[in-house]
Amino acid sequence: MGTAENAMHSVDSETAAELERMLLSERARAARKQATWELEVVELALARLADGSYGACRQCGAAIALARLLAQPSAAHCLACQQNIERRYQVEQE
Repeated sequence: MGTAENAMHSVDSETAAELERMLLSERARAARKQATWELEVVELALARLADGSYGACRQCGAAIALARLLAQPSAAHCLACQQNIERRYQVEQE
């Protein structure tokens, strides 16, 4: 390999290493964001437990099914209301 090829290989390796660092940094940022969101959801569920509203849908007030709470202990909405929220979100995204 000539000097120019060595220099090009070095630049390519440095670029690849920098891209890898950027990717890992972005993954770490996304993981932190996800963990922060999950912690916030748990804290909100604990607050509902403390104030006696845990297990009641925040939108319609109906009891959230036990099976739903067992599957998703931080659920704040009954299944019907959660599905409506998700449908509205999907429409807004289109």
